[in-house]
Amino acid sequence: MKKFILFLLFFMFLFNVNASSKVGNEILLEEVKLEVSTKISYKEVLEVNYELLPRDVDNKKLDWRIVNKNTSLAVKLSDISTNLQKGIFVLDIENKSDKSLSFKLEVLQNKKVLSFIDIVVESKEETEDRLFLEDLEELKKLIKRLDVSINKNNKDENKYLLEEIDLVSSDLKSELSEEELEKVELVYKNIDEYNLKVENNKKIVIIILLSIGFFIVLTLMFRKEKK
Repeated sequence: MKKFILFLLFFMFLFNVNASSKVGNEILLEEVKLEVSTKISYKEVLEVNYELLPRDVDNKKLDWRIVNKNTSLAVKLSDISTNLQKGIFVLDIENKSDKSLSFKLEVLQNKKVLSFIDIVVESKEETEDRLFLEDLEELKKLIKRLDVSINKNNKDENKYLLEEIDLVSSDLKSELSEEELEKVELVYKNIDEYNLKVENNKKIVIIILLSIGFFIVLTLMFRKEKK
């Protein structure tokens, strides 16, 4: 009798677990995974990646809603509703204010909010300042990679780095230290000197080869006259 009761309780437990993820035979939505940047530039087309879990969920229909109380912030949805287990839609965003603003992206099913995410949009000045600092950091990394001791193994790489540095705006270069600027100039100078040395070595080799050839010709002529 005790075994029968234990079996009955175990069966009821399994039924409850199964019922928690199903209504009848319907597989319910448990989670909506979102992959999206939460801090963005002042003007951007933002991709939103979403995925419904479990993958075999029956009702895949979702509604997307923007909660935006800022008149200076324009946010447009490419899709108000989706009906896929996994997909991408975009937000067209522009902040016309002089400060950071934020909005909320909500995901709903059957008019019920399942989850939301807050997204911060920089002002134009903040975006430009951030990009300037990022570009400056990249420029400093390029200069750090320069090797002042030029040889045949690193000449091409140094030349490539200098070409990349040349493409940088003068505003960025003005933020470099004196030491960094001097290193760039020194690498230019050392590459020129290396190229000149290689050219001179080629000339020396040619002169030596011509001298050897001339000596061989004279030797052959001398032997011929001796006969």
